Amino acid sequence: MASTWGAALDMKLSSNLSGSFTYEQGNQKVGNAPFKEYYFSLAYALAPKTTVSFNYWRAELGSPAVPYDDFYRVQLNYSY
Repeated sequence: MASTWGAALDMKLSSNLSGSFTYEQGNQKVGNAPFKEYYFSLAYALAPKTTVSFNYWRAELGSPAVPYDDFYRVQLNYSY
């Protein structure tokens, strides 16, 4: 049986800067291996409707925890 719990935090740090953090851990349904996942993001408003963000995600599996996936990304978002 899989069991999981998680937490998320979103914050407005200033008028142009916001951040978020997400954490999740539990056991996989298949194999019952423990896992942890982290996600972190910072977003900065460069101009109206234009945001640049830095994102980081990491996943660990097993005991002891072994990283099996992670990425960094810088992203430019524009809407019109």
